[in-house]
Amino acid sequence: MDPSWETKDGVDVERLADFYEPRSFDLVQCMEVLEHVPHPRIALEQLCQVAAKFVVLTSADELSHGYDEEGNFATDSLQAQFENWNPNQRYLGQPSVDDLFDLGFTVAVEETRHRQLVAWKVIDAENLGSENRGRRNFLPRVALSRLLKRKRTS
Repeated sequence: MDPSWETKDGVDVERLADFYEPRSFDLVQCMEVLEHVPHPRIALEQLCQVAAKFVVLTSADELSHGYDEEGNFATDSLQAQFENWNPNQRYLGQPSVDDLFDLGFTVAVEETRHRQLVAWKVIDAENLGSENRGRRNFLPRVALSRLLKRKRTS
């Protein structure tokens, strides 16, 4: 980690504005978090507020969290062990696709295995970097193709 980076303990994704100024980060990445948050719409708004250029997130569905196709929770699953160890790991549900669209995100869902949700929002396309100027979807395409390749081969 870059020694100039400042870390903060106890930061709540639903209250990022209490910890960071607007547009504090060029890239905000939120991986496998929102399905554990009581109010994902608020968290999404906060992520967008602290991002200057780009937000990317992933969220896994119930099949990745100890549930079967019928919605039954397996009490002997790895997810159950995580939840016993830390109740904040409880699966609450994926963020609403409608909320993502309302907030200007592009959304893709990998449907072949775990129905992974991937979403991204370009906030400042002009300043993503000179090598990507005019290519608004360059970063998400790279990230998405890597994710989907990994999911297909696993």
